[in-house]
Amino acid sequence: MRAYSRFRDKLHSYFQWIIYHPGKKNDIVLPLVKILQIIT
Repeated sequence: MRAYSRFRDKLHSYFQWIIYHPGKKNDIVLPLVKILQIIT
């Protein structure tokens, strides 16, 4: 469980980084958002 929460924290910080650096990452963001919706 601890590894999962650590993974989720990394994912969260990654999404925050993308939010603050929009544009180039759009092709990566959309599939990741769908994956995140499935996970949560």
